[in-house]
Amino acid sequence: MSEIFLARQPIFDFKYNLHGYELLFRDGFKENAEFNSAELATSQVLLSSLIDIGVEKVTAGNDCYFNISNDYLDNIDDFLELPFGSLSITLEIEVNDDTADRHREVLTRLSSEGVKLAIDHFVPNKISPDIMQLFDIIKCDTQKLSSEEVKESSELANKFNCKMIAINIENYQQIPELQELGVDYFQGFFLGKPDITSQKSVPTLLLPVIQTLSRILDPNLELEELESLISSDVSLSFRVLRLINSARYNVDDIDSISRAIVYLGRDAIKNLTIIIILTGVDDKPSELSKLALIRAKMCETLAKQVGLHDINSYFTVGLLSVLDAMLDQTMDQVLPELAISSDLKEGLKLEGFIGQTLRCVLEYEQCCLYEINIPDLDSSELTDYYLQAVDWAEQTFKGLSLQ
Repeated sequence: MSEIFLARQPIFDFKYNLHGYELLFRDGFKENAEFNSAELATSQVLLSSLIDIGVEKVTAGNDCYFNISNDYLDNIDDFLELPFGSLSITLEIEVNDDTADRHREVLTRLSSEGVKLAIDHFVPNKISPDIMQLFDIIKCDTQKLSSEEVKESSELANKFNCKMIAINIENYQQIPELQELGVDYFQGFFLGKPDITSQKSVPTLLLPVIQTLSRILDPNLELEELESLISSDVSLSFRVLRLINSARYNVDDIDSISRAIVYLGRDAIKNLTIIIILTGVDDKPSELSKLALIRAKMCETLAKQVGLHDINSYFTVGLLSVLDAMLDQTMDQVLPELAISSDLKEGLKLEGFIGQTLRCVLEYEQCCLYEINIPDLDSSELTDYYLQAVDWAEQTFKGLSLQ
């Protein structure tokens, strides 16, 4: 594959159930953040690459959205010949009356072939009713529309039996208003951010979580204490052993925490325990836990690829990078509560070499990575590393029976 950066962004309903993923693309380090240009984003090369890497792996079989240009509609036979199988595909097209009318026949054909169509960056009163009825979904940038325009858009969506997705949601505070305005789904980069207005201190129900994490992360924790800490919690120890004995770790008959520590080592057991603790936090979308796993695995992979030592620390910093969002605290508020090494603290502040690695992963997942400050890292492999991390996270979730 050429140097194409690919990531995914979840789309939610208002119960934070996953509706599907939009696939985000960038042409390597070019400044045009998402592919909207006809020369690349909608080329047969890109779409064929999606087939090669397996769209179902990227989306875990969920509904898939991606953007194409109007120009690509002139070559739609190329798209229809691609073997997407039973995967539900929604093509997002930024249209107006002129462009849509020119492609009316093609749009009608796509709809008849079972391809869902979405109007990207919808603005009310810019598209005529006969064009609207060709589409299944409208996507509105609520950063650019007033509340009145969002409400009008939702009413138009209902009138034409469309669903409405709000995009570019940056924080949790925007979400209740969207539901009141009639939006069906929403997406954005809010997921990894804390809801800083909802809590001024760690909620009482989450105090045991932060206390257990602090003990596990204590660099001075002895092996016997680690074993006792995990074994004393029946539910925690059961889930640790179940995950170790899952297919992801290629081991069998590890029937005690002491044997698990001997087999995998202290740091690996610590990280497995952190995974289980984080995935057990209620009142947050399960996609947030999955995001932690993706970040952890990708940080670990980058560290391996450039020959760094102590790769467990890189895995750990990826896991802990969602703690602010999990606890609805800033990272500066969370860190004093954790007995962790200075390297990890630096990393979570995006400082030091661990922090540079985490920053690279965070910028990659948002498709805003413009340079890499990690020596000897081959940027052309980043998409492969990301996809490997996604696959590992999905499989790990299955091992935990969380989906």
